Amino acid sequence: MRKIAFIICVNDECYYQECLFYIERLHLPQGVELEVYPVRAATSMCQGYQQAMQQTDAEYKVYMHQDVFLINRDF
Repeated sequence: MRKIAFIICVNDECYYQECLFYIERLHLPQGVELEVYPVRAATSMCQGYQQAMQQTDAEYKVYMHQDVFLINRDF
């Protein structure tokens, strides 16, 4: 199965919940699975992204911060 992983740096839970609100409403192509990896309390943003990247075998990885809101559902 094809996967898209959203790897999200989180330091504000309120923003993160809103970010998830939009991610969960995306229109995904048939047969594509969605994964979300929040990165919290990392030594650095790069270290956090690297750690989360190694946890997934997703074909596509989207690196973002919690204050990014994907309002276009056809992302």
